[in-house]
Amino acid sequence: MYYDINGLPHNDAPLVGLSKRSFNAALLYDYKIWSSRLAYNWRSQYLLSTNANGSNGNYVYYSASTPATTNCQDPAATTCKFIKIALPVFAGSYGQLDFGATLRPSEHWYVEFEVANLTNTIVKSFFGGYPAGQYTRNYFVSDRHFNLSTGFKF
Repeated sequence: MYYDINGLPHNDAPLVGLSKRSFNAALLYDYKIWSSRLAYNWRSQYLLSTNANGSNGNYVYYSASTPATTNCQDPAATTCKFIKIALPVFAGSYGQLDFGATLRPSEHWYVEFEVANLTNTIVKSFFGGYPAGQYTRNYFVSDRHFNLSTGFKF
């Protein structure tokens, strides 16, 4: 359950972390001492939380007819009201391309090179609970990650 920007309760939030759609595809190559993988993963928008920091709390709504001298703490003040919110926060759709290659010069020794997020994808999150739709909350760039490793098998 969440409370929209007007303080109205809603019970239509989707399951946390579950996208409606996801897709992945991979190209694999393996020949003698070489192997490589190129993979693309995509997922549609999904709910992060209905109680995230910065998306919940209370605020005082002042109507246009509220006099400047009105004390909203006074129970008799009728032109202002306290509104409770708990806006849903969604992660936007995103895709990521990854690459990996392995060299096995001997039966026991191998060297691996991996790159995650080749496309340097930006992940956005959004506030829901607004009559006009969603509003951008923030942007995340997880950067490219490079990994070079070697190992020995007994």
